[in-house]
Amino acid sequence: MGNYRSCEFESTVTAKLILADGNLQEFSWPVKVSLLLKQDSDGFICSADDMDFGEFAVAMGGDEVFQPGELYFELPSGWRNQRLQAEDMAVLALKASVALSSKSRDDDDRIVS
Repeated sequence: MGNYRSCEFESTVTAKLILADGNLQEFSWPVKVSLLLKQDSDGFICSADDMDFGEFAVAMGGDEVFQPGELYFELPSGWRNQRLQAEDMAVLALKASVALSSKSRDDDDRIVS
């Protein structure tokens, strides 16, 4: 039947960071939070896994490391002092949805290796 060669697509598992402006950054290697926050940053980074309705968003420490396959958000500093409401979670879900869907159209431009 001829030469048949299977095409396998390598999928790189990345840590995904949704920035406050809705843009997506991806990291194919473990990266410390301290490397991502600017000195004059007016925000903090939070793991999506640590976000719950009615609870405070927990800022990740500078020595914590992004893990491949996980989702993170950059949040404005004012969110540290308020409990996450349904409206907040809806805004974050929409930002993540838009960022991740645009990623599928433009796959390799956002991956930092």
